[in-house]
Amino acid sequence: MTALAEQLRRAGFRVTQQRLAIYDCLSEAVDHPTAEQVYDAVRLQHPRISLATVYKGIDALARAPAPPETRPPPPPARNAATPHE
Repeated sequence: MTALAEQLRRAGFRVTQQRLAIYDCLSEAVDHPTAEQVYDAVRLQHPRISLATVYKGIDALARAPAPPETRPPPPPARNAATPHE
């Protein structure tokens, strides 16, 4: 089982092929696609998917904790020579 599938299940969501395709589309995007753009991309692999399913899938992914490999690294520590800088 993938980390994403485990996180979705722990958050109470079903793991579906459409939801995984939505995640793949979002994780491969170099920009911030709209739900309609995700719909257009995912529909190539899943022609029967609806726009409502894409919205629900994005919502589920947003509410489920991100798998460790998709979390951004913490920001670097910043240090100053004096305590007020």
